[in-house]
Amino acid sequence: MPQTNWKRLFLRRSLRECIPPCCAGNALYPKTATVIANTALALVGNIEIIPPEAPLTLFVWGPQRVVPVRLTSFSITEQAYDPMLNPILAKVDLTLNVLSYFDLKVTNPGYTLFMAYQITKEIMATLNVATAFKTRVLG
Repeated sequence: MPQTNWKRLFLRRSLRECIPPCCAGNALYPKTATVIANTALALVGNIEIIPPEAPLTLFVWGPQRVVPVRLTSFSITEQAYDPMLNPILAKVDLTLNVLSYFDLKVTNPGYTLFMAYQITKEIMATLNVATAFKTRVLG
């Protein structure tokens, strides 16, 4: 009797659940036939195409620094290879823009995450000022 790899099954199911319902079954892009049909209908004025909202991407830089971001640039430079020419060392460059409450709808989970991050940042700044004042005044 074959054994089930529960970790792989769970990961596969988790990834499937991350795909928005509008894109289920075809990752981030709709089928080409759908795009062509919608483009033709839009050109004659029958429909308005609203692009689906991108999946929420979070940048986690520690427990108190979790922010919603938009990936604006991504590049990989392969620097070393094994004898079979598989890359074994690479440099990755990412450019991220932090999304604030101006960029997100109130119903988006990223809105709440950014607000929590902003509140934490303000509290830490206030504590830092108080600590600096206490150090200078009290010696």
